[in-house]
Amino acid sequence: SWDVDHPFSFNAFIDCEEWLDGSGNLRQDCNGATFLMAFLQTLWEPAEGWTSDRTPVLREMVTDFIRFWLDKHSGVLPVFDDLCCYLRDVVQPEVLSGDYLCGGIRVGMDRFDIVSMLLALQPYSLSGGFSFLLNDRNPKDLFSSRFTVFEVDKLSQVEDQKFYSLCVLCIMNAFDHKMRTLPTFKVMVIEEAWKAIANETMAPYLKGLWKTSRKFQTSAMVVTQQITDITSSEVIKDSILKNSDVK
Repeated sequence: SWDVDHPFSFNAFIDCEEWLDGSGNLRQDCNGATFLMAFLQTLWEPAEGWTSDRTPVLREMVTDFIRFWLDKHSGVLPVFDDLCCYLRDVVQPEVLSGDYLCGGIRVGMDRFDIVSMLLALQPYSLSGGFSFLLNDRNPKDLFSSRFTVFEVDKLSQVEDQKFYSLCVLCIMNAFDHKMRTLPTFKVMVIEEAWKAIANETMAPYLKGLWKTSRKFQTSAMVVTQQITDITSSEVIKDSILKNSDVK
């Protein structure tokens, strides 16, 4: 159960050495990289939204960081603060001068507001109020027990509106990693499902979970008192109804 004295802690870069393809680009089918992109895009959104010309820039920045880290720190996992420092010290000056390259195309502040993004990321760096979440290089494996319960009610009481969504993203990513690596049979049960379904960050993850769980010997379940909690969500209703053996 999360509280200020016992916060959850995760590492966003587990298996990051597998994130790049043979050409040194971020793999499109890598769940760890997909999680980090979702985390960053949830944490900060440009004034004009994540348009098709801004998302590739962020992806290139993440790719540059992974290349840099694997080249300089082989065998050591980065933490979120390492990414923040790289964006601040290496990427920011290039964007401010209009010299940052994305696919050979120069990008400046008129295209990507790196300063606003860094300000949004700061609370989750080592100097921020939420530094505990993603800055432990070797966090405790919260799914190592045979039966694990995350009580997340208190997360929604934190004044920061995005904190709940980001924590839930981290929990889902940790389970996804365990689901894909453990050869044994697994079960994921989401109680009070309406909270997860109503959350804009969780719904796409639930959709993906139901579509892939059986491939990894996993049974996914939601528990809710109202069937409309499921059928009212355009994002996940078909995924759950079509991919569940028992309804």
